[in-house]
This record gives sequence, C-alpha cells and structure tokens, in this order.
Amino acid sequence: MSIRSHPLLEVTLPENLMFDVFSRLPVKAIMTCKCVCKRWRGLVSDPYFVDLHLFRSSRDQEAALMILECQNVQQDSNAKPVAYLKWVEIKNEHEHIIDTIKSLNLKQCEPPIAGGFLLLPVGSVNGLVFCWSTNDYYLYVLNPVLEEYMTLPPLPPRPLVSLMTFGYGFGVSTAGEYKVVKILINPCENAVEVQVHTLGTDQWRRLRPANLNLAWLQGPGVYLNSHLFWLANDQIYDFDLSTETSELFPYPPAVAGDNQEPDRKLGVLKGRLSCICWCSLGGVEVWMRKEESANWYKEITILWPCIQLGLQRHKPLCLIDGLEGTSVLLVYVRGADKLVAYCLNTNKILNETPFSWSNSLSVITYRPSFFKLDNFGSERVHAMYNHNPQGKEKS
Repeated sequence: MSIRSHPLLEVTLPENLMFDVFSRLPVKAIMTCKCVCKRWRGLVSDPYFVDLHLFRSSRDQEAALMILECQNVQQDSNAKPVAYLKWVEIKNEHEHIIDTIKSLNLKQCEPPIAGGFLLLPVGSVNGLVFCWSTNDYYLYVLNPVLEEYMTLPPLPPRPLVSLMTFGYGFGVSTAGEYKVVKILINPCENAVEVQVHTLGTDQWRRLRPANLNLAWLQGPGVYLNSHLFWLANDQIYDFDLSTETSELFPYPPAVAGDNQEPDRKLGVLKGRLSCICWCSLGGVEVWMRKEESANWYKEITILWPCIQLGLQRHKPLCLIDGLEGTSVLLVYVRGADKLVAYCLNTNKILNETPFSWSNSLSVITYRPSFFKLDNFGSERVHAMYNHNPQGKEKS
C-alpha cells in the first residue's frame, strides 16, 4: 500500500515529524524518498533538514571515506581518462566491512573534470569535497551525494621559483565561511605566502605571515575545529581559518630507542588531532593532542603486524574512528590488490576487500550531506551528469 494511493497519510504527518524521521535514515534511503513526491523532495532540500541531517550524521558511528582513483593519460593519447570517486563505508558486518555506496567517474562529467590531468582530493567538510589537478589549474568543490560540483576562480600567478613547494587545505571557519587555502613556501628566501579563497566570492586573497621558518609541507591540510594542520619540516603548521593567522607547534616526542625519524601522518581521532608514527624498529604509535594545548599524549603503541601485512608491501592510507571507540587503520597491500581494515586496539585485521591499484589512489574521511553548492552562488555550479553515463556505477 503506497503513499501515492493514500495521500491522507502524507497530509496528516506533521512537517517537524517528517524532518525528524528523514534525518535518521541512511543517505541512500533519503535519496529514494526524494523520488516519491514533490513534497518529500522539498523537505529533503529544506535548509533546516540539511542542517539536522548533518548534525546527526556527524555523530554516526559508521565511518565513511572518499577514495579517488586516477590514471594519468597525458603520456598515452589512446588511453581513456579515468577518475573514480568512490564513497565507501566501514560497517560492522565482518563479511562486508568495506562497502562501496556510490562510484562516480569524474571524466564522464560534461565537461570532464580536470581534463586528462591527475586529480587529487584535499579534504572534505560537511559533505563537500575539495580536489585539485596536478597542473595546478583546475580546482573543484564537489558534493558527491547531489552529484554536483563548482569550479573555483583561477589562482593568482605563481612565482617562477623552481624550489617553491606548496600545500592545499579546505575547511570552514567559526563564522561558517568555507575556505580553500594554499600555502606557498620558498625555502631559499625563507618566505611563506598564504592564498585564501572564500567560497561564494570570486577572488583569492594573499597573506604574508611573518616569522615562520618553513622549508616544506607534507600532504594536504587536516581540518579540525576551524583549523588546518600540516606536517612541516620539524614542526606542525597550524592555520586558523577564522582569524587567518598561523603558528607552529612541536611534533609528538621521538620514539624511544629509534635512531631514525619515523614516518608520520596527521589525522583526526575522537575529535582530536592525532599523529600516527611508523617506526623503523617495526612499531606503530598513535599520539593525540590535548585540547587547547600543544602537548601530546600517547594513545596506542603496538608492534607492526609484519607477518600479517608485510612491512614492505603496504601503503597506509587513513586512520579513522572505528566502532565502540576503536581506531582503524586502512591499508592498501601491494601485490595482493586489497584494502585491509586493521584495528589498532586489538592488533587484528578486521577484514580484507579486493581493490585494484591505479596510478594514483588517495583516501580522505567523509560525511555525506545534502548541502547544496548554489548556497555559494550558481554561476560556477554544474551538474555532474546530464544523463546516466556509462562510467557511472549505479548503487
């Protein structure tokens, strides 16, 4: 018995009750509800519902990730461009712990995103994903749930310095301004330039923070509580999105007995900045930063599972919150073509999922939302598809 055949069922449900019910549903179910009738579609598009769903999804225990697989076709004119953006969830069912919810081929968009260049994800905030192309020309913010994207205005001219290094970041200030940040470093002159674009504007602003001794930045900026964090040469670089000021604070303490600098990766665990360290002695340490402090405390210490994963054959991708307060490390195992979800608390492999390697594979944490990009203006917003492309996998 359908809602369509009994319209009174729809009329008698109060709007606030429907908001409450819809906001508790999985995203796939909500997308189905949008197709039932115009009223339901309007409810799901309502700003109040968007905010309510975002609030509840941020407390969801199921971890979601966005995986971007790209293939560089600049050297092969006969190759078909590939850039799959895959939304996956880490679920509790052990037989299907890494579940692909949606897969989009960005090269099938009209026009194709980033042409034939590699596309790299930087970060995701409130369901929006920021990506940049390796030619440093194409910059995008996407909402994979709504299958829409917006182009960003061109960057300011880049100085012709061969040793210039840079890092991107994406986040939202305490005032609700979504910002893309690019940090440029000229180590020869000990100069740092910060370029900031606020979504909804048509310009980039240049900032020149003083007294910063930076030689390089590692990876994209990690977003947490209106701040962006990067691993720098010997410290962590902190950019405040609200005040647009910068500061440096120390790494976690060195690993005892290890004569080599460990490999480090920043992340967010349990709502705090975290740093995972891979030691040359074969161990893994997870450090957490104390609130409102530059001090660190050690959360987890384990021996790296060399026998289970193979120390020389793995590529650590992402450290995320698991169920029941656990920490899960997502690892790609080379040669075996599989993703492994590894629980650091129990020192056990949770599950393995077949996954083919590509020229470029990046993983970021992700929370789906229905936040519409035309909130920033519609001039630069595009639908990903005007029809159902062959490259798009149905879910």
